[in-house]
Amino acid sequence: ICSYNIEFPEFKVNEGYSFAVLKLNDRIRNFIEEKAKFCSNYNVGSLSLTYEIKYTDKNKLSLIFTKELKISDKEKNVEFYAFNFDLETGQEINLQDLLLNNKTVKINELIIDQIKTKQKSSNLFELDKFDLFDENFKNSYIYYFADRSIILRFNPEKITNGIPEAIEILIPKKFL
Repeated sequence: ICSYNIEFPEFKVNEGYSFAVLKLNDRIRNFIEEKAKFCSNYNVGSLSLTYEIKYTDKNKLSLIFTKELKISDKEKNVEFYAFNFDLETGQEINLQDLLLNNKTVKINELIIDQIKTKQKSSNLFELDKFDLFDENFKNSYIYYFADRSIILRFNPEKITNGIPEAIEILIPKKFL
C-alpha cells in the first residue's frame, strides 16, 4: 500500500479575480490528483508532496511543489514542479513567452557559465549542446519568479551525474 502526505494551497476568490482563481485552483487540484493516482496505481511506498509560494505580486504567482517518492529505505526520488500563474487570467505563464527572442543565445551562454561555475566537475549532460527551449532539455528544469528576475532550477537527476542538489540559475530582468 502506498501512503502519502500531500499539502497544497486553495486560493480564495477575491473580487475581480474569481474566474482566474477558480482556474488556478482547478489546475493545482488536477496536478495533486495525478500525483496521488500515481502513488495508488503503482503501490510504490510513500509519497510526500509539499509546496512553497516562491513569489507573488498583484499580477503573478509562483508555486513550487516538491515530490519525494520513497520507494524503499535506500531509494528515493525527488522532483520539483513549478506553476507560474497570471493572476488576472488564471493561465499558466510560459517561460518562452517571457524571454526576449533575440537574447536566447546570450541566455544559454549565461546558463552554461553559471552551471560551470557551480560545478566542481564537468559531469554535465552535453552542456555544449544546451538550448533552453530544446525538447531534450525542457524537462530538466523548472522556473519561478523572483524580484526583478527569473530563477531556473535544474533537477539534479536530469542535468548532472551524481550531484545531489538542484542547481539554481538567475536570469536577470534585462533578458525579460
